[in-house]
Amino acid sequence: MAEAIAERVRRYILDGSDEDLRRLLGVAESTREMARSAFRRVGMQEGWHAIDCGCGPVGGLAVMAEMVGPAGRVVGVDFSEPTIQRARSVVAALGLGNVELFAGDIHELDAAAVGGPFDLAYARLFLMHQPDQVRTLSHIARLLRPGGWVVAQEALRNPPPRSHPHLDALGAYWTLVYDLLERAGGVPAPSPRASQPGSRSTIWHVIFVPRRAAATSGCQCRSSST
Repeated sequence: MAEAIAERVRRYILDGSDEDLRRLLGVAESTREMARSAFRRVGMQEGWHAIDCGCGPVGGLAVMAEMVGPAGRVVGVDFSEPTIQRARSVVAALGLGNVELFAGDIHELDAAAVGGPFDLAYARLFLMHQPDQVRTLSHIARLLRPGGWVVAQEALRNPPPRSHPHLDALGAYWTLVYDLLERAGGVPAPSPRASQPGSRSTIWHVIFVPRRAAATSGCQCRSSST
């Protein structure tokens, strides 16, 4: 099943008739291996039940469906009903039979109503939009079984992305993104290494949070940057 899903994604990127879907799948494909590596680190396997928080029209649904296999189950949740409708068309186009989708606010979601508790919750570029990230993590953690995992992929404000040759516009764009987030009420989490001399440039920060820690306000996170 895993290879079949990956092949359908690649085929649609090359030959699909829906240009917007091809673009979305291309973005998802560019972060596929990073997500897969993160899932492997927490022991994700066939038969797991997983939830993608703020899944958008694609999110991590394809790679999660691939990794949990036909015996597992993936739930995608997004606040926007039109986005969930779009996600349903994506799931149908890719033939992801082990994926279900729900429209709702993650802060008000009842685990039992969407088939929880889950073994793993995933969020990509989601926490950076939340005004109270600890509160959001706590609500996500309540969707999990004891010992379950939260895996979050988030873009760091510092250090900013780099390019070769150097482009001033890239740094200006990154600053603009975070300025807009702050004005919209999001409070980006600073990189713990941002002020350290010689820290390497990174866009993604992957946070692994055990359920028992995420459910408390003083949670301890294990993280890695790429």
